[in-house]
Amino acid sequence: MKNIIFLLVFAALLSACAPVQRKAVEVQKPATARQPAPTPTSQRESENWAALHEDGWTDEVFNKGNYESFLKKLQGGGGAPVDFKQVRGFYLKTDIALPKDINFYTINSDIRFQEVLGRSKMAMDKYTYNTRDTFLAVIAVAPSTVSYTFKALGVFSEGSQVYIAYSLLPAGDVRYLKSDVWVFEIKRPRIVTTVHFINEGTQKGFAIPYGKRTDKSPKSIQDIRRNYMGTYKGVLSSLVPGSSRLITELRLMNNFTFVLKQSYPDNLDRVFESTGKWAPNEDLSSFIINYDKGEREQMKFFFLDRTAIEQLNANGDKIEGIENILKK
Repeated sequence: MKNIIFLLVFAALLSACAPVQRKAVEVQKPATARQPAPTPTSQRESENWAALHEDGWTDEVFNKGNYESFLKKLQGGGGAPVDFKQVRGFYLKTDIALPKDINFYTINSDIRFQEVLGRSKMAMDKYTYNTRDTFLAVIAVAPSTVSYTFKALGVFSEGSQVYIAYSLLPAGDVRYLKSDVWVFEIKRPRIVTTVHFINEGTQKGFAIPYGKRTDKSPKSIQDIRRNYMGTYKGVLSSLVPGSSRLITELRLMNNFTFVLKQSYPDNLDRVFESTGKWAPNEDLSSFIINYDKGEREQMKFFFLDRTAIEQLNANGDKIEGIENILKK
């Protein structure tokens, strides 16, 4: 028995002293389950988030403009209520043009906030905008001699849609041009593609794309699965100045895992391969691979259309002066 124990200990020591061999190909085991959102929390990890947003928006919903049924659903307690609060002390910056009598804005980042809104000095110390968990909805009336009263009636969500019902009524004339602006902070659902502003009085609405979406962005998780999966190939310029370009092949799969293969143009036999998890961002306009790891291991891409993606920088913005596009 002592001899057996001695042999086991000796074998363990040999294993511990053996040198680690590093290979050009580094493969991680892909996940088998659907993945949570790009910024997961302990609560979100267990949620089957992809199944929650299969409907998305359709052209019929986006263009119909008549929201009578949605107002009835809101007034009857239907839909999924979303927490919101009106915040005061804001104004539209003077360089913001108001092409219509009533204008709508959504603000989901500090950059967008700086573009659109200013704050009175009295409000600056009393309010801190949380861009991670909320977004701001703005309803602005062009300068007029008519004063208005405003009330936010409620906010609810269906799939990736957010619906904001409000009441806006003339309150009397004034002897000067008055600019009325109402801002309210809304708890951000997991995925938002479109925000609908609905006037209770007219039962008409106005819908605007959320975030950095374009008309070629995926309309829903289901749309991503059907039309945006596949293998994208091309040459990427390194985000590190002076580094070599990399021949790249990125395969996106329906279970929200990926396979990434990269090689140098002068050494095609040496392929760096990795696998892991990927997830779309909150407005479905882009996605992150290795979102569950450190920033140095992540890569961000924008859906140009169903056949091409463009690499973004670490902040999720377009890289100026570099064409980093992969195509199917």
